[in-house]
Amino acid sequence: MNDKQVKQFQQKLLTWYDKHRRVMPWRALEGHNADPYHVWLSEIMLQQTTIATVKGYFDVFVSTWPTVKDLAAAEEDAILAKWSGLGYYSRARNLHKAARVIVNDFNGRIPDNYDDLLSLPGVGDYTASAVTAIAFNKQATVLDGNVERVVSRIFEIQEKLPKGKKYYREKAVLLSVGDHNRYGDMAQATMDLGSTLCAPKNPKCGQCPVADMCGAKASNTQEEYPKKEKKKAIPKKYAHAYVMVNEKGQFFMRKRGDKGMLAGMYEIPTSEWLLKKKDIQDTEFTDIEFTLLKGNVKHVFSHFEFYINVYMAPVKHDSVCKCVWVDMDNLEAYGVPTVMKKIIYHALKKSA
Repeated sequence: MNDKQVKQFQQKLLTWYDKHRRVMPWRALEGHNADPYHVWLSEIMLQQTTIATVKGYFDVFVSTWPTVKDLAAAEEDAILAKWSGLGYYSRARNLHKAARVIVNDFNGRIPDNYDDLLSLPGVGDYTASAVTAIAFNKQATVLDGNVERVVSRIFEIQEKLPKGKKYYREKAVLLSVGDHNRYGDMAQATMDLGSTLCAPKNPKCGQCPVADMCGAKASNTQEEYPKKEKKKAIPKKYAHAYVMVNEKGQFFMRKRGDKGMLAGMYEIPTSEWLLKKKDIQDTEFTDIEFTLLKGNVKHVFSHFEFYINVYMAPVKHDSVCKCVWVDMDNLEAYGVPTVMKKIIYHALKKSA
């Protein structure tokens, strides 16, 4: 694709975007400047998460902590509580750490360049590029799954993801750089195109503003792109969960450590999470008589499937120390992760 064709591509895409841009709570309206705090916050939330899921959480965060300074001043437990159910909780902890870095090192202003953004906890190449382009309208190559799909089809890229990512980046750079001075809009336009028209299955090529420039459309091979390496089967892990309920109907919960899965979150106590069920040893609460409940709980994390046998016992509220007692209707206040809620619901259902 030569310079003239690239310019035509950009003009067609931006014209389409001006008419069909998606409205989202963190996205600036046409003619308005983006709020860097909103852009950064949304990009962290959108990692591994759908737009539909993020919208509600975003609204809660910006109403609770309207500025990055407010977020930096918050307690981590409060942030984790508001994040509860969104998953990938290390994002919330890094978000809090980054907010404090921004306040302490950048006078409370979101950095406006790629290198400084990349130095923040929890910010990688994609997020740094997205904030640079969208929040500050500076040239940066934003490469998410939607953009990869668009460029792979336009150029019929044969290299497979993830190993061939550099080829996708080269083509994304080619399509975004120019004298249009609309880097933020170009990034969002390409993502919108991939999300709404250039879908993985049954792409709406008849509505696509750049269909006449698409190699895959010309060869009718759209759904063959992007080409990907075969995914490896994810492992399974197993554990026992120990649900203890006091005379008030409250659940025993404790805070996990500062490292590892669900760090800093409140949990129903569990055994070690192991690859083999036979290796599980019940070494805690051996003086309490538990009942094994029928069935088990399954929860899928990004990199393994988790299966939990649930044990339950009534206990007195003062018989177990180093814990908190949580009512069912107060789970959200403690930032209880989804897998732990599943364990509680399972216990309630099976013991009823």
